[in-house]
Amino acid sequence: MPRNMSQADRYVDLDGNEISLTSLDAEERKLVNTLKRRAAAEPSWHEFGNFYMKAVGDFYQARGMSRKRITRTPAWNIAQDLDGRLAVAQGFAR
Repeated sequence: MPRNMSQADRYVDLDGNEISLTSLDAEERKLVNTLKRRAAAEPSWHEFGNFYMKAVGDFYQARGMSRKRITRTPAWNIAQDLDGRLAVAQGFAR
């Protein structure tokens, strides 16, 4: 990933891997921001998992994407990372 990429153009996951946001359109960025805000509110791990699977799935299915392809999107990967962070914070994972 280019070193000159701004904070707004990347997401760093729990393992330190960078997920590029440069290919996301405005609506996808809005979805990612919604996911981040929802996770920041510290919902239960289960509640967030149910939320992101439906929110991200519905968003991309409306664009004609298959479930398999949805799980390869940056938004899905970010949602899974946020879900993992909540699981760790709530003692469900280490």
